[in-house]
Amino acid sequence: MALPNLSKGNTKRSKTGLFKGLAVCKRFLFLFSIRLNVKGRTQIKPFIRTIICGIFIMPIAVLMSSPVSNAVEEYQGAYSGGFSGDEVGIWIAVINDHGDVRLVLWSYDAESVDGGEEISIDNGGILDGYTVVCNRIINGYVAESGSLIAKWLEQSAEGLLEGLRENNVSQFVGVYSGWFNGDESGEWDLTIHADGSASCTLYRKAGNIAMKGCVNSSGTIILYDDNGWGMNGTILKRKIDGTWTYPAEEKKGRVFQEEEDDDEPIGCFISIANDASFRFDERTR
Repeated sequence: MALPNLSKGNTKRSKTGLFKGLAVCKRFLFLFSIRLNVKGRTQIKPFIRTIICGIFIMPIAVLMSSPVSNAVEEYQGAYSGGFSGDEVGIWIAVINDHGDVRLVLWSYDAESVDGGEEISIDNGGILDGYTVVCNRIINGYVAESGSLIAKWLEQSAEGLLEGLRENNVSQFVGVYSGWFNGDESGEWDLTIHADGSASCTLYRKAGNIAMKGCVNSSGTIILYDDNGWGMNGTILKRKIDGTWTYPAEEKKGRVFQEEEDDDEPIGCFISIANDASFRFDERTR
């Protein structure tokens, strides 16, 4: 499997800057030569002239050939797409203005979730880190076009993540609640923030489960906890329907919001939180 070219963007900018720097040197040498002739000064041998000019001009070429670094804030936002390879599924990520990345993945093959916040992005757009549920190594980059490409590696399994920046995740901002059933049953509540990050609590007799995750502009939401509890669902007309799973004990079931006869949700959508500046790194994890 071909690895993503992580230095693609920086290499291109480096070559462009180097060519510009050399062009500046060449033009300066040409103008310097003309000035010597016009002023009628004593001619300096070409190779000496080149050395003198190089001492002063080459540092400029070196500086201009350095990769152009973007601020981490330029990569801030939500991203989503699919992953392929030895496993197939979907993923969603939220990057905050500090370069911290929250990534969640749902595997169609295993019907399980993976996620983590031990991933970061640098000024050059390079992603590096790992997930906490499956210890999946993530290494990739965000291109200038807004696309995200990364390789994932988990023991003997590997593949690629590919996706794009999301533009309208704030439409789902709010607080939701509902029920879950299956191998266990209880209630849940969910909060979605303007940056696309989300937090959820499952209320169960054996103990509550606190999860975190992300939503994309299509309304797909994925949540996880560090022990492997997961939720995957879709938001449609302010109602959530999906599944929950806990592979460690082979448990799973449905996540839903009940409706009355008039097809209106009964207390499922509680309120709207309009604080657009609220980010996942500002909450208590």
